[in-house]
Amino acid sequence: MDMHGGNITLVHGGQNMGRNRPERQSGRVLAVKLGVVLVGLVILLALGYAGGRYLEKRRYTETRGELKDGFGEVPTVEIDGVTYEQKMNVTSLLMIGIDKRSTDENKSYRDGGQSDFLLLLVLDHKDKTIHQLQIDRDTMTSVNVLGLFGNSAGSRVMQICLSHGYGMDRQERCKNTLSAVQGLLGCPELESYMEIPLDAIAALNDLLGGVTVTLQDDFTMADPAMQAGATITLTGEQAVTLVRRRTDVADGTNEARMKRQRIFMDAAVPMIREKIDESSGFVTTMLDTLAPYLTTNMVRGRMINEINRAYHYKVEPVQYLDGDHVIGEDGFMEFHADEQSIVDFVLNAFYTKRE
Repeated sequence: MDMHGGNITLVHGGQNMGRNRPERQSGRVLAVKLGVVLVGLVILLALGYAGGRYLEKRRYTETRGELKDGFGEVPTVEIDGVTYEQKMNVTSLLMIGIDKRSTDENKSYRDGGQSDFLLLLVLDHKDKTIHQLQIDRDTMTSVNVLGLFGNSAGSRVMQICLSHGYGMDRQERCKNTLSAVQGLLGCPELESYMEIPLDAIAALNDLLGGVTVTLQDDFTMADPAMQAGATITLTGEQAVTLVRRRTDVADGTNEARMKRQRIFMDAAVPMIREKIDESSGFVTTMLDTLAPYLTTNMVRGRMINEINRAYHYKVEPVQYLDGDHVIGEDGFMEFHADEQSIVDFVLNAFYTKRE
């Protein structure tokens, strides 16, 4: 991967992945049930959203791996003489929250809506750990685009949230977003995606009996009851306002909105935990509630199996890419991710140091 003139290259099959990798900052690890966390993270799908094939531009000699547990050759990367093997027993899932409601009609192949929330989950079944990466919707990367009649029109560098706008249907738009994220990270192939439109957040909030939060920002332009400093139990529409509204709230940045999304999440998860403790059937109830809105390539049975499989896994704190926010020539916000930050996450989530 060589983005915007950077010095980092990330390739599969034993090729160079970067230079001068700093130590990854440690965070406190939270031990929670995946049944709580995965369902809780589904809330974030509705929170408010292809890639350049850097791995295919091979510039270095491939390093072969060794046979491991019947999987065949294990792909490797090399950094400053240190070899890292790709983890072979992981599940990746991209959570996509879009800025449309399920009833909104798409008028063209380029009208699928923006992905205002992107969260990548990587479940490491060997180390029993869940890695989380929340991606800023304004992150600049290569996106596959379509022409007026749905024909491929190549790729362009733009905000990653726009990737969801292109596609013949919801599945194709999700695949385009998945491709954009994979191109940004230059990571091993991502498997699954899950997308929920805006109206799901209202339904889920109401299912929980209303999520209670203390507002740090003023939302009275949208709702007179949503004053800064007020502690309120949100209605469904108020929940959507909290996690979606941006331009006339605080400094108007997506970075500030991402913090509000985390506030909602932190308040909702304990409520989900309590309901699951009261009845294990609440997970099924919640999935049934979301089913009318959900778009995913993960079948229900596998979803339940993944929850059961990772029931006691450790969940690492949500990570964010380092980088810079700037105003682009078109007047819109751009986030340029630091390539070393990308490499650090990919190494930690998808690779392990060869002993």
